[in-house]
Amino acid sequence: MTPTGLYAPTEPAAAAMNEHKELRADRGWLASAATHRTAASPAKISGNLQNLQRIAERWLPVARSRHAAAAGSAADQARWDTLISAVISAQHISPDSRYEGLVLLAMQLRSLLYAIHHSAAPPHVPVVVVAERITEAIEKGTYPAGSRLVPSALAADLEESVPRVKLAIVDLVTAGIVEWRGRHPHVTTPGAQLGMSERLAVRIREQIAAGVYLPGTPLPTRPELARTFMVSPEPLSAALRLLADDGLLLLRHAARATVAPTAAKAEMVPAAGESVVLNVRDRQDTCPDTRPIIIREAARIARSWWMSRFIPHPATLAHQVCQLSTFARHLLPRATAHAATLPPGSEEYRNLRLVVARAAEMEAVPLPADLELRVWHGACLATAVTDLLAITEASAHAA
Repeated sequence: MTPTGLYAPTEPAAAAMNEHKELRADRGWLASAATHRTAASPAKISGNLQNLQRIAERWLPVARSRHAAAAGSAADQARWDTLISAVISAQHISPDSRYEGLVLLAMQLRSLLYAIHHSAAPPHVPVVVVAERITEAIEKGTYPAGSRLVPSALAADLEESVPRVKLAIVDLVTAGIVEWRGRHPHVTTPGAQLGMSERLAVRIREQIAAGVYLPGTPLPTRPELARTFMVSPEPLSAALRLLADDGLLLLRHAARATVAPTAAKAEMVPAAGESVVLNVRDRQDTCPDTRPIIIREAARIARSWWMSRFIPHPATLAHQVCQLSTFARHLLPRATAHAATLPPGSEEYRNLRLVVARAAEMEAVPLPADLELRVWHGACLATAVTDLLAITEASAHAA
């Protein structure tokens, strides 16, 4: 009998209930779609693949509707773009690797259905609204300038879900209202010159102009860039988007960012990328102690200051940065000499050229006036020095 009166569910509520039931059924089936028993039977693989394709066809339109509903939140839309693209890409399964393709498609579908499930969970609040509520709380002083934002605590305060809060924080970082300090988001301090993503965009722009990253060539992978610049993935992604908006980088899904072929040609010193490698021989100072253990300890201290956001006495900081610069000048000629023994077109040569060019630029660039930025500069220089040390030690062992 069809429910009537006060007990009859509304059409939207009934549709949501049906969607929830189908979602649970498909998620339950996905849990056992790719098992060893499936791999042992070609017929089972074929049948499960057909079921996976049907599940994909059923839920991809729902995911696209969630993407459209996320308008106003770049972070949320980027998340849906990634999930949808991953499923579509996994649908193209090679006949030679049907079981491996089945496993990959099942994995990507589980991620997609998990996101759909949580997007349908109450409260039904768009991420852009969550970001607005956090902004209002910051403006009212609930979260003072410089304070750390804990996603779980924010979610409890605002009665929102943690995933929506995390996406809202990413949007607020892009807007400059929040900044990343190490791995944690903090309310931006009023009067700060730039947020972390903007600061990072400036540094990458300067290194492109200096010839560290050459026009038409891919940047290092995002994990490698995050390690090089001592930042977390979120401000790095925001910085790359800023540079792409300016036409300096080309961004493609599931590919490394590439320097635009015409990027900053007018600002570059001619052949800067190669001249850095050739001219560092003239920059050699006398070091009192260049044992690897001393170099690594100096680098460790500089990186720990930045990771903990500790600002030492200006004289102590100046001494540490000066020491790291001296180490860089000591190691650069050795790394350059090793580069001369490699075939110019080889991958090893290109990687070594990048390390040397980056270290030389970091050592020569003027120091920032702001103490916090100087701590960051010291941490990045420390990473460059340890990379140089690894190259020189490897070349010594090879000899």
